[in-house]
Amino acid sequence: MRQRLPLAVFIIAIVLIAGAYVPGLGGTFWLDDFQNIVLQKGLQIEAVSLDGLSRAVNEATTGGLNRPIAVASFAVDHAIGGMYARQFLVSNLLIHLIATLAVLCFVRVLARQGGQASWWPAIIAAALWAAHPINLTGVLYIVQRMTSLSALFSLCAIALYLHMRLQRDYGLFRAVAMAALIGLAGLCALLSKENAVLIPLLLTCAEITVLKSKRGAPGEARFVAIVCYLPSILVLSALVYSVPSFVGDFQARAFDMPERLMTEARVLWFYVGLIFIPNLNAMSLFHDGIAVSKSLTQPLSTTLAIAAWVTVIVAAIRWRSRAPYLVFGALFFLVGHLIESTIVPLELVFEHRNYLPSAGLIAGVVLQVSQWLSTHEKRSSRVAIFGAGVLFVALLSVTHIRAQIWGTPGYLLERAVQLQPESPRAAAMLASRYANRCRIDDPTTNPQCIRAVEWYRKSSELNPDNAGSLISLAGMNYGLTGQLD
Repeated sequence: MRQRLPLAVFIIAIVLIAGAYVPGLGGTFWLDDFQNIVLQKGLQIEAVSLDGLSRAVNEATTGGLNRPIAVASFAVDHAIGGMYARQFLVSNLLIHLIATLAVLCFVRVLARQGGQASWWPAIIAAALWAAHPINLTGVLYIVQRMTSLSALFSLCAIALYLHMRLQRDYGLFRAVAMAALIGLAGLCALLSKENAVLIPLLLTCAEITVLKSKRGAPGEARFVAIVCYLPSILVLSALVYSVPSFVGDFQARAFDMPERLMTEARVLWFYVGLIFIPNLNAMSLFHDGIAVSKSLTQPLSTTLAIAAWVTVIVAAIRWRSRAPYLVFGALFFLVGHLIESTIVPLELVFEHRNYLPSAGLIAGVVLQVSQWLSTHEKRSSRVAIFGAGVLFVALLSVTHIRAQIWGTPGYLLERAVQLQPESPRAAAMLASRYANRCRIDDPTTNPQCIRAVEWYRKSSELNPDNAGSLISLAGMNYGLTGQLD
């Protein structure tokens, strides 16, 4: 009975998580969904077939590798339910639930590396991760299926690697077979989103923390070097080699590479804050109003953020023997952001970037607490499990509220402009929503038209370089007054 209890709890948790997301299934397409899904004619196949999927993948214009696995899944959704958001959202939720199982396997084998035999830490970590509201955009922001699929396959690759290291059987056939399986999972992750190139570095995080004392089996050093260390060196070399080309790409941004790096030091602490204190009012699809760090003192929080990260890294080096899981979680989080939060000229803030990094951070904290509690009496462990249950319910409640907001697009935008008043994108999207409801036959008395003008003007004031808002504002003014001004 005691052995079945953890499994029953996990199944109940999965059902509750699925239920919390149900209100969000009434949502719609947002931002990059249009460019990568709605406007992709190749995706609009009528039936699932090899020819149709091949055409969808070949005509895709997403990412450097076209992300064929994610693209093909979008095409399948269209074949099943047409270009309606609900079908895509249902598939995203299913992927999230499968990813939760992958997190469970990943944390379970990581726990066994440290001698923890109980299933409870893995179940708690997986449930907390899946219920966490910061991961909602990885589910209800449809195009971020690319992120969730890549994370799913990445976690499979990491779990396979950790399982191999746990077995410590490095015979030639087994080593080759496991390396092939890890490579296949990694390839699937890479063909979903390019962030998967970080898998070797994520494995290195485990090697220098939790696994650092697991040495000595015949063939072990060779296996680790081939699967982990050598690819890590290649990935880091490729990133360094790409710096000059990335510098040129920043011309399309309102910030340069040094400014992005300084700003991201603050952004990463913002993410950490949301993970440990999930403030519903701070979470949003729109974070484009964030102030860019122009120097180390402008704003002053830039220096404080960088100093705090240096402190974390120094503490990790000194504490990796005392608190290996906690250090692993911190390193996993930082490495998981190595592409999207450093030198690549992407936008500054998006919550979905934490989908995989948060899994490592939450796992590290849960496993470290579990390891510390293992030296205490069983009563302490029961109290910890009860506390984790309360936390799960709290996180799930916030996620449910967020899902309800996302399931009502108009309310989401109204809320966004209130809580993120510096976001030109939120203002522009709210203006477009009003403009779509503006009656052309009587625009001067239609409140929808008037609100559209107000929010287009607000968006253009927040971002004068946004030609789209300026053009839309001129068009709406012409409709209202007969003048382009």
